[in-house]
Amino acid sequence: MTQPQPRPRLTPQFCFSSGTLRDFLRLSRAGIDDSIGQNLNALVTPSRAGFDPASTSQRTPRSFARQIDPHACQRFKEQVLFPSWQARAEVLHYCGVVATSPDPDDPEAMLRQVEAAKNQERVVDERLDPYSGRFFPREPRTEKLALLIRQEKGVENIVRTRSWEMVKQRCGESADTWEEAFTTWKTRLPIISRHPALDMGSSSGKLAPSARRRAGPAHEAKGPEPVCAIPEPSSVCHSLRSLATTFCPGVPCRLVAPVRLFSILLH
Repeated sequence: MTQPQPRPRLTPQFCFSSGTLRDFLRLSRAGIDDSIGQNLNALVTPSRAGFDPASTSQRTPRSFARQIDPHACQRFKEQVLFPSWQARAEVLHYCGVVATSPDPDDPEAMLRQVEAAKNQERVVDERLDPYSGRFFPREPRTEKLALLIRQEKGVENIVRTRSWEMVKQRCGESADTWEEAFTTWKTRLPIISRHPALDMGSSSGKLAPSARRRAGPAHEAKGPEPVCAIPEPSSVCHSLRSLATTFCPGVPCRLVAPVRLFSILLH
């Protein structure tokens, strides 16, 4: 049985590399959806009965494609077809989020600012040059990615519709649309494995920088509280307690050796 294309590691660099993104989608569709007929034919169990010579004595009408065993069809859908669709859906969703998020690492951001500044300094005189007013700013890579994602989602819808029509014909599927069957399959998946690609945090359990900004200061890492050094209770240190109170008013204190206090006051 054909295995679905493994999902790549999702990073913004993967999404902004349009060639790599297109290659993954193309290979995934070519191995499953574009060859859906061959994949379904491979599920047909060969005939166990021998050739009957009497079958040639009379003309029989041309039969349609043989129905496939329902259990084999179910395994193909749950282990090959739907996981392939899910992997592509996760990639398109992740890259769609990247396309609509801020892109502070855009390598062409400074170049666009320079071009915009030069455009403001230009002298536009359409009487001398009717095309002098034209200015085509450089398109950010997030807009290019958003356009690519919209196109690929349209292609994905066409590919799935075509594949599902073939599955319905060969397997006798009861679901009218691929959306119904795909949604039913996803509801049976474990919750933790439905969208593993959408975990934007780090594997160590810490919040990503964007998540920390949304969470607010309550989730920011807190440094050690200020500590005021006061001497141990002794005849020498009682005279220095007032100095410690003066230098560290209102700060929680702890007992340390007198030498520590002298070093703090000297610095």
